[in-house]
Amino acid sequence: MEKLTLKPQANEIIVNHGTTDGVIDMFSYSPDDAAARGFGSLFVVGHRDTDSSNVGYVVSLISALARREYYANPNIPPREAFSRTLRKANEVVDEFFRNGEVKLSVGIVAIAGSTIMVSKLDKFKILLARENQVIDILSNVLLFSKEHTEKRRFSSIIHGSVQPGDRILAFVPTRTIISRERNLKTWFLKLPQDEFAARVAHIGTEHASFAAAMLHIDMAQTSEPALMPSPQPPELMQSEPMPVPTLAWKPRQWGGPLDTPAPQTINASASLSTPLIAGEESHQPIVMDAEVPRIIPSEFSLGTRRTLLSRWFGRIHFVRLDGRGKAITLALIALLTIGGALLAKSFLFVSPQQQKEREALSDIRRDLDLARSKVAQNNRIEARQLLARALSALLDMKLTDGGAKDLQASITLVMDSVDNAQPSAPTLITSPQPDALSITLAAWSSASHAIWVGSMAEEGGAWVAPLRDGSVGTHVVFGSAKPDLLIGWRDSVLSVDFANRTITRTVGDTVKSYTIPTQDVLQDAAEFSDSLYVLTDKSIIKISDLDTNKPVTKQWLADTAELAIGAVRIWVDGSIWTMSRDGSLTTYYKGKKTAQVAVPLSPAGTWRLVGSSDGLLAIANGDTRRIYLINPQDGSLVRTLKIDSQLPFTYLSAGPDGSVLLITKESKVWQVK
Repeated sequence: MEKLTLKPQANEIIVNHGTTDGVIDMFSYSPDDAAARGFGSLFVVGHRDTDSSNVGYVVSLISALARREYYANPNIPPREAFSRTLRKANEVVDEFFRNGEVKLSVGIVAIAGSTIMVSKLDKFKILLARENQVIDILSNVLLFSKEHTEKRRFSSIIHGSVQPGDRILAFVPTRTIISRERNLKTWFLKLPQDEFAARVAHIGTEHASFAAAMLHIDMAQTSEPALMPSPQPPELMQSEPMPVPTLAWKPRQWGGPLDTPAPQTINASASLSTPLIAGEESHQPIVMDAEVPRIIPSEFSLGTRRTLLSRWFGRIHFVRLDGRGKAITLALIALLTIGGALLAKSFLFVSPQQQKEREALSDIRRDLDLARSKVAQNNRIEARQLLARALSALLDMKLTDGGAKDLQASITLVMDSVDNAQPSAPTLITSPQPDALSITLAAWSSASHAIWVGSMAEEGGAWVAPLRDGSVGTHVVFGSAKPDLLIGWRDSVLSVDFANRTITRTVGDTVKSYTIPTQDVLQDAAEFSDSLYVLTDKSIIKISDLDTNKPVTKQWLADTAELAIGAVRIWVDGSIWTMSRDGSLTTYYKGKKTAQVAVPLSPAGTWRLVGSSDGLLAIANGDTRRIYLINPQDGSLVRTLKIDSQLPFTYLSAGPDGSVLLITKESKVWQVK
């Protein structure tokens, strides 16, 4: 009998000794015992300073210890084995950090079947190539969950699922890798394992200063014989207890990938609680004098043993109390009983949903604590990312209790200090009347000098209408397609349906639809000079002549390879800018990429990239209720506007004169200047 299994096929890519600013150590393990086959493969990647330091063999110690602990007990789940491995690794790492400042980065990765588990110390990156996109496993909260273990060096486990055909790239981001990370991601996404390795090695031959050490893993589905349970020999089913042997300690000769001295021999009279040196794997018996424990008759009885509580209740029978004393005693007993029941209900008898919420709140509080420590280290970029993730997760939970509100206030307070935010009061444009159609979209039309709004009607058709003095004008039905984006165009608007790749517009009194001839996934769109520029997952498309029956669609980006990886937002104003989720702001001009800078934030949730009246670009984030004004030349954060609102915004778009239009879930439309 055979079964299909998912197995990682790993390839270690080392160019010019791996790095020029330290030492790289890489280890790969698979189970030797068939019983531990379900634990899959274990990988350790570490970067440390030079061999002359006092941490010359610490990565080897962590690696050997991780291998021993992870495969030690095949009877427990792999997740539990991985958590236990981290606890043991922390014991070793803490010793080195206790002795002084240590420059050490380590990543531990376990792939068991379709489950991947990752934990890291300091700088470590692990990327996933899937469905034409590169995913950062350590920061993608939609596909990979974070489980905090303890407040130690390896403090959390990132875990999720892998699929056949997935490719994984693990490395420590050293200086030479960071400078070429964008090209490496492009090759990682498009090239198979051997071609990717050849391309990286070719850089090393052309540039002697380039060095890299990477672990490239292909997830392949293979067939293998299933393990059949072997019958138990009859002579082993009723065997006599084995005698306890007399044991004597015999240390194994130290060996490993590093030329380090052997550990000192451990005294045989030492306490058994003395921990084994990390990395040791001794198969010699531990020998000591042992004797069978004897049963003391006074500690063994066939009767019922009275507990301390039962003896205390027994004494109450002999205490003489009047009526008032008995009432007080009974009241105290009742209070203790009720309090204990409520305590047990609060901490022991909780539903899976309540337990999930508690774990999520615990993760949010840890992110908040970590963000505070980043602020103390003047690392505002990572602090802002942690705070945005914490606030987005808290808002997604939709909690209304006082504790959640206090936590939200704490996150906001820290964000204010990080962003140096300036308060900005939004102006209410319209508030819908009762029984009116809900508003979910808004756009500014410069030709008609009007704000247009739209949504889906109850009968299923999409509608748009202009706002006149705060009131919704005559509705124009745009058809049954579900609009994702509303864009001002001439004296009306364009409706863009991403799923159906359809553009709907009004030409005179006629509503016309146009299906974009592409199979790419639509990400965003922006209008400029009567043409629509559409950002897809592979390129930038220009659509012109929208006022005719035959609009013209053509590739605007000359070379699709120049599209920034992960680009999801676009803005056009002479030049074209795209922004990726990792904070990369890319500039294009005349069909070619001209510049790329890093913005000190990673937008998430509901956000848009819009223009500003002073030549800046604005990143409007609906979850954090902030507008970040960015200098497109160098990506620096110029200032931050904190929108005075208690509710997050569900939709954002560009408004008149560099303002931003905002919509809250109760269909109110606001404007921020």
